[in-house]
Amino acid sequence: MALIVVVSIRAGWWEAPKGQVALGWAWLERSSWIFGVLSGFLGYLSWRLSSKAAAIGSSNAAVVQNGDGVQPGQPASTNASPVTTQMAERHPELLDRHSDRQELRTRLRSGPWGVIVVRGQPGIGKSKLVKVVLEDLERYTHGRDHPRICPHEAIPGVRLDIKTLIDDLEAGTGPATDIRPGESSLARFEAALEALGNAPVVIVIECAENLVDRNSKHLVDYDLDEAFEILATHRRHRVTVLLVTQLPPESPERRTWPSEAQTITIRGLPRKEFVMYFNDLDRDGVLRLEKVPDALTVFHEKLQGNLRLAERVYAILAGDGVTVSTLAGKLSGLETKEVSQYLSDLLIRGLNPIQRRVLEVLAAYETPVASAAVAELLAGESPEDEVSGVLQKLQARHIVHRTSDERYCLPPSDAEWTPEDDAEWRNLLLDASDALWRRKLDDPRGIDDLYLHFAALNAALRADLYGSAYERIDFIDRILRRWNCPFLLIEQREAVRGSIGDDHYEMANENALGDLYAARGQMVKAAEAYDKALRYSDLLDDPKNRTKIRANMAMMYWQRNQIENACDTYNLALRDAQNDGNLRVQLSAFEGLADCHRRWGQYDEAVKLAQQALAVPEEPEYPLSADAQAYASSRTVKIALKLARWYAELGQDADAMRLLTVAKGEVDGHRDDSLKVAYLDGNADWLLGRHDITGAIKDATSAVEKALQVHDPVILLQARTTLCFAHLLGGDYIEAARNIRGATRYRQAGRSLIVLALDALVARHRSNPGEADRRFRELHKEATERIQLDDRDFTAWDFKAFAMCGRRLDDSADLSEAVEAFRKARSLPTRPSPGLVRRMSVLLQELDKTGRKPGRLDSVIEAINDGRAGPVGA
Repeated sequence: MALIVVVSIRAGWWEAPKGQVALGWAWLERSSWIFGVLSGFLGYLSWRLSSKAAAIGSSNAAVVQNGDGVQPGQPASTNASPVTTQMAERHPELLDRHSDRQELRTRLRSGPWGVIVVRGQPGIGKSKLVKVVLEDLERYTHGRDHPRICPHEAIPGVRLDIKTLIDDLEAGTGPATDIRPGESSLARFEAALEALGNAPVVIVIECAENLVDRNSKHLVDYDLDEAFEILATHRRHRVTVLLVTQLPPESPERRTWPSEAQTITIRGLPRKEFVMYFNDLDRDGVLRLEKVPDALTVFHEKLQGNLRLAERVYAILAGDGVTVSTLAGKLSGLETKEVSQYLSDLLIRGLNPIQRRVLEVLAAYETPVASAAVAELLAGESPEDEVSGVLQKLQARHIVHRTSDERYCLPPSDAEWTPEDDAEWRNLLLDASDALWRRKLDDPRGIDDLYLHFAALNAALRADLYGSAYERIDFIDRILRRWNCPFLLIEQREAVRGSIGDDHYEMANENALGDLYAARGQMVKAAEAYDKALRYSDLLDDPKNRTKIRANMAMMYWQRNQIENACDTYNLALRDAQNDGNLRVQLSAFEGLADCHRRWGQYDEAVKLAQQALAVPEEPEYPLSADAQAYASSRTVKIALKLARWYAELGQDADAMRLLTVAKGEVDGHRDDSLKVAYLDGNADWLLGRHDITGAIKDATSAVEKALQVHDPVILLQARTTLCFAHLLGGDYIEAARNIRGATRYRQAGRSLIVLALDALVARHRSNPGEADRRFRELHKEATERIQLDDRDFTAWDFKAFAMCGRRLDDSADLSEAVEAFRKARSLPTRPSPGLVRRMSVLLQELDKTGRKPGRLDSVIEAINDGRAGPVGA
C-alpha cells in the first residue's frame, strides 16, 4: 500500500539554509514550497497515486508528467520541464552527466547498498540524472537483479515517514498490513527488511530537503533516522534509499549513516551545453538570439548553468515588453544572489490580469486540476474556454506544468502568486477546499484514494479555518483507523490544537495526539496531550470520553515501565467503564491490570484479573459488530497464552495445558494468521519449559517463518528468543547466536531483558568475553533503571543479579551482592514459581560453564533455588 504521511507546514522549514555558497537560492527555497510549487499533493499524486484516484474536472487520473514523458509507475521529476526532457532526448550527452550517471548506476547495481544522496541546487538536473539511471536499471537488469523501484516525493503538506518505507519493503514479500496498535514501527521495518532477503529495492525520495530542519540540517523524523542507520549498517540486504535533495541531511542522533552514504553532487551545465539547451528552448527562433551573441554568455554566467532559471528567462522573453538585449543588460548589472528574485518579479509584472488570476487559483488548489476546475473558481470572471486558452499559453511559456491527462499545476518557483488582499486569498482558499472536498472519493480503498481529502484539508488549514479543518480531520481519521494509520494526521492535528473553537473537538484532538505521540515513543508529549484531554473532559463533565482517555494513558505508563501509574490509571478506567457499561474498555483494563500485578509477582491477583478479562466477551451485552468481535478474538488468544505461561511459571502444568487448548480453539475458529503465529510461539515456549528441545525448535521455527509473512515483530522477538534458548541447551551456539541477534533487532530498551541476558551468555559460549561484557553492562544498566522506576519489579532484580554474575565470572570478587539481589527477587512474589526457578537456574548453569573456574556460581545457584521464585523473560 502506497503511503504518504501528510503534515502541516512548520515555519522553520521555510527559513533560508545557512552556510550556502550561492545565496541566491535562499529566495528560491524560502517561498517555492509555499506558493506554486507542487506542494500539498503533487508528489503524492505524481508518484504514489493509483490510477483509480479521482481527478478534479476529469474522470481519469494520471501521474504528473511535468511534461517529462514519465509513464505511470515511474518517478515524475519536479525539477525538469517539458523542454528539459525533450532536449535530453535529442542531446543525451547534455544532461545525462556520464560520470555521475555511471557512479550512481554502479552503486545501485553492485552496492554497497544503504543510503545514497544526490544533491544540488534547485533546477540543476538532479531528478533528470536519477530518472535516466533508473530507466537504465529497468531496461538492462533482469531476473534476481531486476530492482523494484518505489518513487516518492517529500514535499510540504505531504509527510514521508518510516511507514512508507515499510510498505515499500513489504510489497515484495506479500500483502502489506497496517501497523498494529502498540507495535514498534522500527521493529516492523526490520522484520520487513529481513523478510525481503536479497531482493533489490530502490526507494527514491525526491525533494528530500523537506525531511530536514533547515537550521540544524538534521532529519526531523527520528524513526527515519534510525531506519536509515539500519539500512547503512546491516549489510544482508539489497535495499537503497536514494535521497534527492538540495541540502545534505544529517542525523539528529549523530548516527553513522550520513558518513556512510555516498554523495553525488550535481552542478550547473557548462557554457557549451547551456547554450545548446537555451537554443533548444527557442527552437523556433522567436527570440532571434543570433542578433545578441553575447546574451547567452551573460545568461550562463548569471544563471550559473541552472536549467530552471533558463526556462524562467525564456518565459519572460517569450512574453511582450522585454527584449533579449534589455534583459541581458539588466542581469549583467546584478549580483548573482539577486537574479532569481528579479526574474520572478519581472515574470509577474509581465502577466495580464486573467493570467494572474489563473495562477492564483492554481496556487490555491496546490494540486493538479483540470481546466474546468480552474474555471469553476473563476465563474463570473472568465468563461471556461478562455481559461483553457490561458492555461495552454502559460504552459507553452513554461510558467505552468501540464500532467499526462491535461491537468495543470504550478512548477517550482519563488514567484508570489497569491492575491494582495488577504481576505480575497482566504476566500479563494475556502472555495478551493470546498471544490476539492466535493470531488473526493466516497469509498476509498487505500491511502492513495485520499489525496483529494487531504488536499481539501490543507487548503482549509492555509485559510486558518481551523474548525472546518478539524471536521475534515475527524472524517479522514475514521477512514484511517480502519487501516490503523491515524498517524498520517499528526501534524494537521498539531496545527489546529487550541484553535478549533469547540471544547469537545479539542478534547478529542488532544486524546488522539496522546495516542500518536505514545505510539512514536514521545512519552512526555503524550502525557501532556492526555493531561489536556482529561482537563477538557472534566470541564465538559464527559465520563465516557474520560474513561477512554484514562485507558490510553494507562497503556502509555505501562510502555514506560511506570507500573504504579499504569495500575492506578487502569483502575480508574475500569471503574468508569463499569459505570458506563463500556465492555471493550473493561476487557482492556482487566488485561492491563493483570499485567501490572504479574510484574509485581502478585500471581493470584494477576490470574484473577486475566480470567475476568476472558469473561468479558461472553457477556450478553458485548457488542456484536465485526470490529468488536475481532478485537475479542485477538485478546482471547493473547490473554489465554499469557495465562498458560503464568501457570507454567507457577508449576501448574495442567492449568497451563488447559489455557493453551483455549487459545488453540479460538485460533482454529478464525482465519487470522497472526493468531496462529501467536499460538505457535506460545506452544514453543511451553515445550521448552518441558525440556522438549526438538519440539520447541520446530514450533518456534514455524512461528518465525509465519511471523515474517504477517510482518509481526513481537512474535519474531519472542520466537527467536525461544529458538536461541533451545539451541543453547542443545549446544548449537552458532544457531543460538544467529537467533538472538535476530531477536535483538526487535527489542525495545528497558523491555525483554532476557534477550540481553541470552545475547551475553551466547557471546561467552562463543569465546567473545569483550562482547559479553558489553552486553552484561547494558543488562545491568537497564535492569537498574527499571528498579529505580519500581523496586517491586522482581524481573529486573533477577536480571540485575544475573548481570553481576556475568561481569564477575572470571575474577575472584565477592558475589554476595548478586546473591542479595536474587534474594530480593525471591522476596517479592506472592507464590512459589518453580518453573521460573528452573529456567533461571539453567541460565546460571550455562553461564558457569563458560567461566575459568568451574563451580564459580554454585553459591548463587543455591540461593536462587532457596525460597520462592521470581520471573524470567518479562
